[in-house]
Amino acid sequence: MSGEDKDLGPRTSDLGPKQSGSGGGPASEVRSPKSEVPAKPDLWDATGAWVAKYGALPALAAITIAVAIIHIHVFAGEPAGDDLTFHFAESARLADCLRFGDFDFWNPSANAGYASLYYYQALPQLASAIPAAIFGHHLFFFQLSVWLPLVLAPAAAYRGMRLLGATPWQAAVAAFAIAFMNGESRWGTGNAGTFNVGLYTQTWALAAFPLALGYCARWISERKGLAPAIAWGAFVGLCHPFAVAVLGFGLVASVVAKLLPRLDRLDWPSVAGRALAIAGLIVLCVIPRKWIDFLPDLLVFGFGGVIAVGGVLLPVLLRTDKTKWVMPDFGQLRAETVRLVVLGVLMIVAWMPIWLPLFGDYKGFGGFPHRVGDEVGPGFYELGHWYRSGMLLDFSPDTRWALLTWTLPVVVLFVRDRMLRWLWPPAVLYAVLLGLGPKLGKIGDDLFPAVRALGAMQIVLALGIGAGIAIFGRMLWDAPWQRWFMGSARKQKQGDEDPVQYAMRTIVAAVTAGLLVLVSQQGWTALRHRIITLEDRPGLHPEERDQIDTLIAQLPPGRKQVGPGAENHWWNLLGYAYERVPVTLQMGGGGLQASPNYDYLWTINATTHDYTRIAWVYDAPYLVFSKGSESKMPPGEEVGKTEHYEIRKLPAPGLVSPVQIIGMLPPGYHAEQAGRIVALQWLTGRALPETKRWLEQYNIKLTGNEPLEDKVLAYAGSGPPGPPPAGKLVRAWRQDSPGNDADIVADVQASKPTTFMIRESWHPRWHAYIDGDEVPVRRVTPDFPAVDVTPGNHTIEMRFERPWWAQIAWLAWPGVAIAAWLVMRRRQRPKRDDASRTPASTGTA
Repeated sequence: MSGEDKDLGPRTSDLGPKQSGSGGGPASEVRSPKSEVPAKPDLWDATGAWVAKYGALPALAAITIAVAIIHIHVFAGEPAGDDLTFHFAESARLADCLRFGDFDFWNPSANAGYASLYYYQALPQLASAIPAAIFGHHLFFFQLSVWLPLVLAPAAAYRGMRLLGATPWQAAVAAFAIAFMNGESRWGTGNAGTFNVGLYTQTWALAAFPLALGYCARWISERKGLAPAIAWGAFVGLCHPFAVAVLGFGLVASVVAKLLPRLDRLDWPSVAGRALAIAGLIVLCVIPRKWIDFLPDLLVFGFGGVIAVGGVLLPVLLRTDKTKWVMPDFGQLRAETVRLVVLGVLMIVAWMPIWLPLFGDYKGFGGFPHRVGDEVGPGFYELGHWYRSGMLLDFSPDTRWALLTWTLPVVVLFVRDRMLRWLWPPAVLYAVLLGLGPKLGKIGDDLFPAVRALGAMQIVLALGIGAGIAIFGRMLWDAPWQRWFMGSARKQKQGDEDPVQYAMRTIVAAVTAGLLVLVSQQGWTALRHRIITLEDRPGLHPEERDQIDTLIAQLPPGRKQVGPGAENHWWNLLGYAYERVPVTLQMGGGGLQASPNYDYLWTINATTHDYTRIAWVYDAPYLVFSKGSESKMPPGEEVGKTEHYEIRKLPAPGLVSPVQIIGMLPPGYHAEQAGRIVALQWLTGRALPETKRWLEQYNIKLTGNEPLEDKVLAYAGSGPPGPPPAGKLVRAWRQDSPGNDADIVADVQASKPTTFMIRESWHPRWHAYIDGDEVPVRRVTPDFPAVDVTPGNHTIEMRFERPWWAQIAWLAWPGVAIAAWLVMRRRQRPKRDDASRTPASTGTA
């Protein structure tokens, strides 16, 4: 509603006898002078008028407070989610690096180590790492970084909708829809993604998505706000790369949609049309699934959609005098296309901290060779079921009032507004991507699985529903109810009330209030139910977890691996977050799974569960498992025990050890290439039929015991095979490395030339120094660096040295935005100067 909507209820009036004329007359027909003047607005009228004009921002504040209260439980302990403990541990490592001045950010926490802040998902972790490095209290700041994007999402939605042209109340209702929308899928937006799978970096990106969409649309359509469009668009991408990809797809879809002619001046449908539309909505949304199990979802969805759309198109075709086809403005389309291209190019430059290291050092990017089953996307049939059952927008484990779901077709059918052009075309494109997902297969290193479009689709749908319902409510408020019900408008005198109009507006207000209560109550319950901390799961024995990690931290250095009963990703990495105990396999998180050793660890864990082999190859001697599984575990030394768990130490050679290079891997590293396949067979000891010809071609003979005998294969281009080792390790350790200090140091002895392998992930930015002199770094199986030493006593130093261009690239994000602001300001200044040189200002007539 706007500021003019002051008619929020009937005005009181004098109900005394009417005056028949200016002259005299019977006393019963004489009205008092007060009856000539309508009664003044009372408190309800004044309050309603104030709320209509100024109430949007207070409503937004109330929504924000409600969301803050819903998610306040996150401060009760470590947030539970598969990826959240990884992000917590990475944030702890970043805080350490910042505290000690180690700006190379090598992270040894899991998967044999990886480069933090090197490829993507940097900003959310820094949001907790920077204050933790300064003030301490790391857990609190991490909890705050999980809580904040969820709380600020409604405000970002409000501002984004205002940029798209929404009125304050339209934007406020859209923010309400964003706040209480509740999808079931763990890959979606909101706290489902945060707490079901730990995608809080995606939550950061999608919380800012409406802001980026609003500023980008404003630049494309109005040539305003280029700098904030670049800044917010790149921010979304620096939080999560999938979000900026779908943002770009959505903007392209919105511009291309300008090619389609549209209907303008669409009046309310006829009675027959309304009946058809309502029937379609019933078929589409209301009929329980159990009643129509004999029909495919897609058939029901299509049948209901045809009826509903027909309810609008039929009166349009019958009453063409009430409609007008508006053809595309090709001049405006050309200008918008140019501005879209300019924005895209500049945003790519601002996004340089992500793509420059990725393409520059792609050899060190492990990729995602193993895709989670449901990450391909639902397909069209399942997507239709998600929508119709409420799982897309209104999921609730108890009550299934799919209110946002039911209102979507209402908005699509009856609401026309220019801002919806930036919402519906992207929603359609995202739905197509989700539907085609199972057909698209795996794209490269799985950098863009189709299901990642789900969160963005939920956001644009919620924004459109919220703003559309506000528009639809205003249409109902101003609708000619008297004419519709009475057939013609009754002529009214001043002060008379329209009982039909008053009654219908009362119904509209009551229904609106009821819907708001139902949506907020159901959303509150479902959203709150999803927030879990480790303290809410006593079966995980968090107190024993702390005892285990504290004990391992006091033992000689070595990685931890987990066996039956302890394989829980919710707390596996907490040992590193609190005690800096590195672990072996940990799934979840882009940086972690980009470790070159993730694929190898995942494969051996999934196929053999050979804890002895993992302990030796990855220097992971400490095996934690639940009591009752002792007989199934390999023999070793018991080094600790709690009420429910045991810690067993297995044989391991240490962080650095001598090895023999017995052959060369065939070329090819990523995905299913030959080098990767042969390396996997070397590690697991299992014969793989597809590697037979490669083994024969490269004269490689494997018995299956090579990893346990310290016999390794070198990657192509990493030097020739060598003799058996003739050396030993004296000691080796990791250390904080500010400035030029080494990350890993080892003292070794050799009686003959010997190759020493460092059991840490290989990366092209590792540099090796022997007694202070730099030497070449070799790359050996599974994916470790190695160096050749001459006879004698030596000190090996390994330094991960981030290239200067990877550091400078971070200046591109603010730099491009600032440069765009300066250029646009300079281009606008001559126009202002010309406007100021009017005849009055120059003194001429």
